[in-house]
Amino acid sequence: MPADTLKTRVLNSTSPRATLLSVLAETLRGEGVRALFKGYLPAVMRQGPVIVVQMPIVEQLRALLGVGYM
Repeated sequence: MPADTLKTRVLNSTSPRATLLSVLAETLRGEGVRALFKGYLPAVMRQGPVIVVQMPIVEQLRALLGVGYM
């Protein structure tokens, strides 16, 4: 999530000269490394069950249909 956090902060910046590196430095200086991972747990909680349920279903459907990998 660090890339998403930095992208959002660059786009929301009021400074016209905000760059990725300047926002990164400001974030690390002001909030520390943990600020880059804000929202990680909710994202995992949202995507985890989908992957755990969806991927086995997709694989079973592929096996039933006889679709193999190249």
